[in-house]
Amino acid sequence: MKESTGYVATVMVCGGTHNSSRLASPTCISLQADVAGASWVQLSDMPHGRLMPDSAILPDGTVLMSNGIGWGQAGGNAGDCEFGAAPLFSTDLYNPATDSWTTVGQSVVARMYHSGMILMDDATVITTGSEMANYLDFWGTPTAMGPLTEFANVNNSARPACFPTVETACTSPYEMRIEHYTPAYLLNNPKRPVITSLSTSTGKWTWNSTVGVSLDASGASPSRVTLLRYTTTTHSTNTDQRLLEPVVLFSNATYVVFRVPPSGNIAPPGNYHLFVLSTDGVPSVAKPVLLGAGSVTAVVVPTTSSGSNRGRAVGGAFVAFAMTFMMVLL
Repeated sequence: MKESTGYVATVMVCGGTHNSSRLASPTCISLQADVAGASWVQLSDMPHGRLMPDSAILPDGTVLMSNGIGWGQAGGNAGDCEFGAAPLFSTDLYNPATDSWTTVGQSVVARMYHSGMILMDDATVITTGSEMANYLDFWGTPTAMGPLTEFANVNNSARPACFPTVETACTSPYEMRIEHYTPAYLLNNPKRPVITSLSTSTGKWTWNSTVGVSLDASGASPSRVTLLRYTTTTHSTNTDQRLLEPVVLFSNATYVVFRVPPSGNIAPPGNYHLFVLSTDGVPSVAKPVLLGAGSVTAVVVPTTSSGSNRGRAVGGAFVAFAMTFMMVLL
């Protein structure tokens, strides 16, 4: 949601399954619900059909998509692998400016039912969870899947002695490992803006206030500011993801001024990541800020300003550690 376009919200929904075949769908649709006469718009298909995908809006406004499966349904108790198969290991990046997808990485861990994806304050992403870590006990291989019209029979599993899961699990269904993804904008050690302080002594900004962000002069020059609401996700549905991009009223090498969104309708009260992006599209490490009601305040907006550019890269890197989504964007 951008101040420059009136903070019009775009809701994006991707993935799911075809009832007729149980194969995962690659389709994506979007809706601007606040626009009079709004209707769903067909977007470009994902490179891979995904059931139970997870996503993260990145500080530059692109959307990272990972996790999920290629066949089955979203549901079942822990370890009930007959309901889901063919985990997706590819990671894809959506650019809403061009309505295009790019495959940007490969994960190692199968993330099936009850997985998650979280944007970190350093602008990287972690993937977590899954309660079908025993899927190979049932399917035998990562690419196996069931019949196209009904669910697989538990008696036909690769290791029948391992089922039913609750009583006789051979492998714990609970995935404890975490994977860490570094987006392309952080590869090759780029220069980043460095936030030193915010124009608040309490960590809170009130709606419609004009605020300032101080930067270290040794960091990259600022171009954009984005606020990303802390995420809340379950069952591949993330109703709290929200990117807000206020208009920059002033910027130079050491200071940025902008106006906080005007109300809780635009920016629901709560905690947000504040990112400052460079002219090359590289985000800072975020500062936490609480948005909410209160007296409107205003810093002085300097009378001279500097220009800004934009840049964006694709690609990225996954690191593995031992151990139907929805969002609001643009």
